[in-house]
Amino acid sequence: MNLLLYMAPMAALILLPFTLYIEGNVASITIEKARGDPYIVFLLIGNSTVAYLVNLTNFLVTKHTSALTLQVLGNAKAAVAAAVSILIFRNPQLQSWVWCFTARQRRDLRSRLTEG
Repeated sequence: MNLLLYMAPMAALILLPFTLYIEGNVASITIEKARGDPYIVFLLIGNSTVAYLVNLTNFLVTKHTSALTLQVLGNAKAAVAAAVSILIFRNPQLQSWVWCFTARQRRDLRSRLTEG
């Protein structure tokens, strides 16, 4: 996990100046909102923790299996998210999208398997 240890701080250092420039006074707005509602601090810390755990999981999956497994899991995650969305929101347009999505993913997977 040395790669994650070295990569995460570097990514933060590279992105922080761009974020402050593009977002403007986001730090003062966040502090102001945190004073009004301390729950936002909990949400920000929780969001950061989940993002770190997602990165850690991706590195662990790649380390113990392969990059292809990570790609297949990502495709499965997208398909499950679309299916759950259909079940919750009953969106008929999304049902046709899921069919096209899964057909495209199968085609992409077949082409990757024949390449390597």
